[in-house]
Amino acid sequence: MVRSAGRFLLKAYIKNSPIRRGKHWLMENLGRRVSTAKPQRVTLPGGAVMVLDIKEHVQRWIFYFGVYESDTVQLFRALAKPGMTIIDVGANVGQYTLLAASIAGPRGVVHAFEADATNFRRLQGNVMQNQFEAISLNLVALSDHAGCVTLYSSKNDNAGEHSLFRFDPEMSGVTIPAITLDGYMETAGIGSSGSLDIIKIDVQGAEAMVLHGAESTLRTHRPHVICEFEERWLTGMGSSTTQLKAWLRSIGYDAYRYSNRRLVLVSPDEVHALDNLLLVHESRKAALASSFAFA
Repeated sequence: MVRSAGRFLLKAYIKNSPIRRGKHWLMENLGRRVSTAKPQRVTLPGGAVMVLDIKEHVQRWIFYFGVYESDTVQLFRALAKPGMTIIDVGANVGQYTLLAASIAGPRGVVHAFEADATNFRRLQGNVMQNQFEAISLNLVALSDHAGCVTLYSSKNDNAGEHSLFRFDPEMSGVTIPAITLDGYMETAGIGSSGSLDIIKIDVQGAEAMVLHGAESTLRTHRPHVICEFEERWLTGMGSSTTQLKAWLRSIGYDAYRYSNRRLVLVSPDEVHALDNLLLVHESRKAALASSFAFA
């Protein structure tokens, strides 16, 4: 009863207080203390329902703040439109998958990829909580080659940090199947004749591998891409934030930071400690001008 009351009061403060400073600290520290093993039900913007394990970092964040990565969610929801085809790479427990499905609607389709079996089961459960029909769930890693890769499990309470990069020597690994997005596009019947509008990628350092394995898809469909750029993770997997931006530029993509409802072009030489960037093909920039201010 005391923990339940503590959660209620903390959530009310985080949601309603105009004071922003310190809320993240409270969520991580006090929120962890009053957490419960009992699943918590929340409603995302757009109406989709999620059932959360708030002992885990990402799900605890969604529970208290309404969404994880609020600025990126705002950008994602501004880009998504009814009828779109959207791909979620590193779907975790389903926040972006459900946001995409709630906007794309019955005429759209969402393809979600999650490599970790535990996260995938919760992703499945969250999809089942809703009445979305056109969601394809895939328990597989996306990479730059088809075959097998090793997925290492995070040792902390952030299940979103499972990675193909063994950043902690105590991390245990499991062999899992991997495919390329280019290969999936053909087997899923999308290929060059279908449509693809948005890709979201958050895979803890394997972003460059995913994008290289999607080169044909990027060249053909020129989708908008929301991608995490984190130097520590990318260098651990043999790339870097500057190298990845240079390669993307070679196929026509520029990287933008979303800030105060504007898209700000980032420097090719900027090293990103942690950024979710929007990748826009040069041929599609003009189409975004009606929705976003560029700087």
